[in-house]
Amino acid sequence: KRPAWLRAILATNRAHLRKFGHAMVLRWKPTEPQLKPWQIQNCGSKSKDQCDRENERENFNWEKHLQMMEYLESPEQFS
Repeated sequence: KRPAWLRAILATNRAHLRKFGHAMVLRWKPTEPQLKPWQIQNCGSKSKDQCDRENERENFNWEKHLQMMEYLESPEQFS
């Protein structure tokens, strides 16, 4: 079950999208592997969980670029 704060954000976004006729893209699972070999190497002896946490923000930001590219290149021909 999603937390209340997340459901509230998604409901607000959904209302905005419907009001203005926009589309929304959600990626519920990030592309794997999240950690690149150079990130794992930089983490040294840290645990995988700790390494994931330290690189999560940067990797999720790159994930947004990948998501946008896939959206624009999709067969539905969004613009």
